[in-house]
Amino acid sequence: MDSMDGWEDSTMRRNPYEDSVDHPARPAPPRTASTNGLHSDELQDITVRGVSNASRQPDELRGELSDVKYELVVAGKSDEENLYRKGRALQTHLTGYENPSTLMLLGKREVQFVVIASKAKVPQPPLEASSRRLAKGTRSACFPRTRCWASSSRNGRTSSRNGHGLDGGRRCERRVDIACCQDSEELQNERNAAKMRNKLMSHFSDVMSGYIDEGKKVTHEQLGEQIEAKLEDSKFWKNVKLGDDFETGFGDWCYSPIIQSGGKCDLKSSAVTDDQRLKAGVILCSLGMRYKSYCSNVGRTFMIDPTKDQEENYLFLIDLQKYAIGELRDNVTCKDIYQKVADKINADRPDLLQYFAKTAGFGMGIEFRDPAYPLSAKGTRQLKSDMVVALTLGFNNIPDGKNSQYALSLIDTIQITKDGGKILSEGMKGKDDVMFYMEEEDKKLSRSAQKDAHTRRDAAPTAVVKSKLRNENREIDADAINRHKQHQRELAARRQEEGLDKYSGEGGTGGSNREKQWRRFESYVKDSQLPDAVASRKIVVDARRLTVILPINGFAVPFHVNTLKSLVEQEEGDYTVLRFLFTTPGANSGKKEDTPFEDPNATFIRGLTYRSTDPFRFIELHKEINDLKRAADKLVDINGKRPIRLTEVQLRPSFDGKRQAGDVEIHSDGIRYQSPVKSEQRLDVLSRNIKHQFLQPCHNELIVILHIHIKSPITIGKKKTKGLEFFRPVPDACNKKRKGDYHNEDEQDGYKRRADLDKHFKALSDDIAEASSGRGEGEILFRETGFRGVPFRRNVLPQHTSNVLVFLTEPPFLVLTISQIEVAHIEHLQYGSENFPIQKDKGVTMIYAIDVLRGSKTQKIAGAGHDKLAHAGKGSSIDRGDCERLFQLLGAEQVLGERYERNGLGFTNAYLTLGPRAQQLLSGKLTVQMGFTKGGESGGGGGKKGKAPAKQKTIDESYDHE
Repeated sequence: MDSMDGWEDSTMRRNPYEDSVDHPARPAPPRTASTNGLHSDELQDITVRGVSNASRQPDELRGELSDVKYELVVAGKSDEENLYRKGRALQTHLTGYENPSTLMLLGKREVQFVVIASKAKVPQPPLEASSRRLAKGTRSACFPRTRCWASSSRNGRTSSRNGHGLDGGRRCERRVDIACCQDSEELQNERNAAKMRNKLMSHFSDVMSGYIDEGKKVTHEQLGEQIEAKLEDSKFWKNVKLGDDFETGFGDWCYSPIIQSGGKCDLKSSAVTDDQRLKAGVILCSLGMRYKSYCSNVGRTFMIDPTKDQEENYLFLIDLQKYAIGELRDNVTCKDIYQKVADKINADRPDLLQYFAKTAGFGMGIEFRDPAYPLSAKGTRQLKSDMVVALTLGFNNIPDGKNSQYALSLIDTIQITKDGGKILSEGMKGKDDVMFYMEEEDKKLSRSAQKDAHTRRDAAPTAVVKSKLRNENREIDADAINRHKQHQRELAARRQEEGLDKYSGEGGTGGSNREKQWRRFESYVKDSQLPDAVASRKIVVDARRLTVILPINGFAVPFHVNTLKSLVEQEEGDYTVLRFLFTTPGANSGKKEDTPFEDPNATFIRGLTYRSTDPFRFIELHKEINDLKRAADKLVDINGKRPIRLTEVQLRPSFDGKRQAGDVEIHSDGIRYQSPVKSEQRLDVLSRNIKHQFLQPCHNELIVILHIHIKSPITIGKKKTKGLEFFRPVPDACNKKRKGDYHNEDEQDGYKRRADLDKHFKALSDDIAEASSGRGEGEILFRETGFRGVPFRRNVLPQHTSNVLVFLTEPPFLVLTISQIEVAHIEHLQYGSENFPIQKDKGVTMIYAIDVLRGSKTQKIAGAGHDKLAHAGKGSSIDRGDCERLFQLLGAEQVLGERYERNGLGFTNAYLTLGPRAQQLLSGKLTVQMGFTKGGESGGGGGKKGKAPAKQKTIDESYDHE
C-alpha cells in the first residue's frame, strides 16, 4: 500500500502505479467487510471481481480490456447529499463498504491504494505499506503518464484544476459496466430491502385506511413522517419475521415516502410529498428502501370506493405488469421493453396509451437510479442476467368526470433472468388489498337490517298465538291497583297546590321560586390602575378590563360593561348624541324584586347622555363598546397557568359531521373544546349557561360520556343544540367477549382501561363543578332502575338521576327535568296521539314504555337453541321474535303471569311470576307446543333466519320444559 504523507487535496485523481512497489500474490478468501479496514486475505477477491466484470463486457470491449493492466477507482470526500456517486458505488460493489478520499488501483495480481498517512495505518498486517511525500512541483509531472477510464463528464475539481494533464494522455471513453450484474449476496440484500418496504407498505395501508374510515384529517406530509419514523422503531421490527439472514440496523431510506391524493399526481421518482390533506379516492404511495447500500423500490395505488372504470383500469395495469415482467429477459434492449409495453397497451386498451408514462423503469443496485439503463425510448443498452431493475408502470391524468382526474401507479423491483423477470419480493397489489368499499359496506348493512326486520315481522305471527291475547287470563293484584290510584290522587292534589302558588302572584308570570343571586363586577382596585388616557377627560374604552370610563364633572368614573344595558347613537341637529342606558332595579320588568342588586333602595344612574360635533369619534366609540359587550360573553382564558385539560375527547354534535378528537380545557368561567385539526373549530361554554351535567360510565356501554345540558342553545356547525357530549370510545380490546380463561390478561387489561376512562372523566366532571362554583355539579345515572322505552321512535334504555330522566348513548338525546313535569299521563297509546289533559304552555314528551315480555330479559331464562329448548343454557339464544311468542303462549296457558310493584320513586314495575299451571309443566303433565321458523340461528334478534315453508300450519315440534 502506498501512502502519500502530507496530501491536502484527497479528491485529486492520480495514478502512481509506475512508482509503486509490486507485492506478491495473496490467497483468495471470501469477500467480507471488516470494521477495522481491509485484511490481506480480502484483496485477491477484489482483483477477481474486477477481472470477472471485465469478462462480462461485449466482444468489442473484451479485447481492449485484455490489454489493460490496471483499473483505477477514484473516490473523493463523503457527501451525504449525493449518496449515489460512481466512485462510491464502485467501492461498495468491490469492497463492501465506502472508503472516501482514496485511489484504488486494481491489477490482475495486486491491489494498490493511495491514501493519506493516517489511513495507511488502518489495514492490519501483513500488508506492505510505503510512505512517501511528494513535493509541490512533482504533482503535475504525474499526470502525463496517467491512463484511466474517464466518465463522459469532467466537472469535478480535479479535472478543472489539472485538466491539461488529462488531455495529454490517450483517452478511452468507452463505458464499461462494472457493477451492473449482482452476485447471490447482493441479490439477497436486494430481497431484504424489498421485504422491509413491503412491511412498511402494509403498515401504510392500515394507517391510511384508518384515517379515512374514522374521518380524521391528516396531511400527506404528516402521514409520510409517521411512516418514515417506523424505520427507527425497534418495537415495530422486533416482531417482524424477515428471514434468518436479515439483520436489523442496516436499513435506510432511499428517499422520503411519496404520498399523493386528490387527482394531481407526479409519477416521477423525484416527486415530493406536499402538505395537502389526504383525500379519499385514489391514493398513491411510493417507498424506497436500502439494505446494506442496495436499493429497492415499490409503489402502490389504493382506491377508496372506486368506480367501475377505475377498477377495470387498475386490473389492466396488473395484467400489463405481468406482461412486462415476462419480457425482461437476458440480452433484451431497454427501449425494446418500453416499446413492447406500449404496443400491448395500444392493442388491448388504446384509450389509455396517451396517459402512459414516458418511462417504464430504470436500472437499480447500489445506485438508486442508474442513468445508463432507462426503460424508455432512449435506452440503448442490453439487459443482462442477475441485473436488477425497478419496473415503474403507470397512467397519469386519466379523466374521471367533468373536472377531475386520477393516476394509477404500480412499481416493483425485478431481477433479470434468462426466462424472464422475477419479482424479488411479492407485495400487496391485488384487488382485495388496495380497494376499500366503505360506502358499499354501509349500504349492505342497512339492507341487511331492513331485510332482517321484514323477515322477523313476517314470521312472528302463528296459528297458535293468533287465537290468544297477551292480557288474557292475566292475574292482577287489586290491592296494588288501588294503592296506585290513591297515590295518583295525592300527586294530583300536590301539583294543584303548587300550580296555585306559582300562578296566583301578581301578573301570573309563574316565575321560578329559586332565589336569584347578585353578581359583583370590579374593574379597578385602586386609582393607579386607570389608563393614562383618562387625563384627556374623554370617553375611554378599556378592553382589557371590560370597562368604559366616562367623564362626569371632570372625574373619570369607570363602568363595567355588564352594567350597561344598551347604547344608543343618533344625530340631533349639528351634534351626534351617545346615550348610555344602565341596568337598574325595575328597568327590565317594572318590579325591583325581579332584578337582584346589593341594595335595591340605593340611588342609581339610569342613563348618561353625551354629545359632540365630531360624528366620527362617537361612531367609532359606539362600535367599540358594542364589540366589548359581545366580548364580555366570551370565555376568559386562565392567565399565568396551564388550564386543566383532557385530550383525545370527541364531541357530539360535531362541527362538520365527522368524528375527530380534540381537547377539553377548564377555564375560570367555563369550558372550551378545541379541535387540533382546525383552529376555527372551537366551542366555548360559559359556566352560567350550564343547566345539568351528567356522567355516564362505560360499564355495559361502548363509550364513556360527559353530557352537558345548557340553558340557552348554541350553534354548532349550522344547527342549534342544547345538549353537548364529550365522550371517548372504549378500546376494541375491552369489548371482546371472554374466551375460556376468566383471568385472561387481555380481559384484565380491558377492565383497567375502562376503570381509567371512568376515572379521567369523573375527575373532569368534578373539575367543571369546582370551576363553576357548583352550578355544573355532575350527576350519576342509575342504570339499575332504567326501563326500556321509545322516546324518539326507537327502543332505548332511558335512565334517571335524582332530578332528571335521560338517554345519552346516541342522538337524539333525551333530557327531561322531573321538577318541570306538570303531568305524567300513563295509558296505552299509539303513535301520533297527542290528546292529554296537561297545561298548554308546555310541550309534550312521549315515552312509549316496552312491556316486560321482551327478548333481552327472557333470553336469560330461555337461552337455548331451536332444537334443544329442553336443555336450557346449552345452545345459542332464541330469536327475539320467537322468544316473545313463546312467552305469550306460556302466559296464555297460565304457566307464567305478572305482578306489579311500585318503588319509592313512584314508578310501577311489572315482574314475571309462575302461573297456576306452572307445576303441571314442571311435573311433565303439561306439554307446551310451539312452531319455530327454520334457518340459521340468531341471538337477540340480530341474526338472519329463513322463512318457514308456505304449507306449514301445524305444530312442527314439541318441547318439554324441564
